Amino acid sequence: MTATSSAICAPASGASSASARIVVGLRKSGDTFPMELSVGEFLIGETRFFTGFVRDLTERQQTEKRLQDLQSELLHVSRLSAMGQMASTLAHELNQPLTAITNYLQVRGACWRTRRAARSPTSSIR
Repeated sequence: MTATSSAICAPASGASSASARIVVGLRKSGDTFPMELSVGEFLIGETRFFTGFVRDLTERQQTEKRLQDLQSELLHVSRLSAMGQMASTLAHELNQPLTAITNYLQVRGACWRTRRAARSPTSSIR
């Protein structure tokens, strides 16, 4: 190998060393799939070369979709839990005064019956 034909790589002038795009690929079976296509350009001496790398994004996109679904489900369960806690608190807050009113009425009723029994003429006959 001489110095002029050595494998020294440098980006082509005015061009970036690599660019990546999301594109749709075609499998042998005819199915399409999302893929990342990275293309690099470089010079060896005066000769321009291009390299390409393909990365199948199917699994990544499925994982991202699953993550979004799980986050959505978690948010839904969290909202249900908050509503359950709110309903429980509301029931407790309503029960407290209702119980107090019921107890008051029971005591008041017992007092009323006692007074009525004391005033009725039949109570002295017994």
